[in-house]
Amino acid sequence: MEKLSQKYKTAKQSLETLEESVKRLESGNSANDESLEKMIRDSAIKRFEYTLDVTWKYLKLYIKDKFGIEENSPKSVFRACLTNKILTEEQTTQAIEMVNDRNLATHTYNQELAENIAQELGDYQNLLKIILEKTAKQYVP
Repeated sequence: MEKLSQKYKTAKQSLETLEESVKRLESGNSANDESLEKMIRDSAIKRFEYTLDVTWKYLKLYIKDKFGIEENSPKSVFRACLTNKILTEEQTTQAIEMVNDRNLATHTYNQELAENIAQELGDYQNLLKIILEKTAKQYVP
């Protein structure tokens, strides 16, 4: 229980850093400085990567503790969340797309891919927030 609570706190803290980056990215305050804009975008993508990582690992522990289900990959964890009504079918599809984007961002880098992922960050951030809110209400003190 303590480990689960700590993982939840870490996921929540990382989500807060992602929210900060997404706000900065969406505000476009550095529109006159293309180099700075790219650095902000890339920073937001990096924060997305680690927020997704800590969140799915938290969910892995959550579903094991609450439902006795052991899953070892992000996609299988999100599918288990669908099965156990933590996520809707639409949210699960989005979560799997999010994992795909995270994998692409981690293993390859190009400008077009970065732009495409950056455009999705607000929606991904919202989904991660929903996941943490749902599980906090159900289980985490």
